[in-house]
Amino acid sequence: MPNQAPRIANTYLKEVHSPAMLEIESMILGSDAKRLRLAQIMRVDGIERATYECVALHFDTKVNRTAPMPDDAQVALKQAEVTEVPDWAGCGISLEKK
Repeated sequence: MPNQAPRIANTYLKEVHSPAMLEIESMILGSDAKRLRLAQIMRVDGIERATYECVALHFDTKVNRTAPMPDDAQVALKQAEVTEVPDWAGCGISLEKK
């Protein structure tokens, strides 16, 4: 069952020149039954070069619509959530209803 990304935010902070060793840190910022909020930081030599954030929807291809993830996946995602959200995250992306 694939995930669809209805909302994505990329921020390019500093150019990267070749050759460079990229370090990518991925984190789960939040989740609920149908949605997953993810973020990534790209660093070179310890300096942030770009950030990425998205909200992905769990899509069940059998019923052709969003659907809750299996219970074990929901539990695993909750356990993997970061305790502190980066200050740059949330620029228009949230799981909170408005």
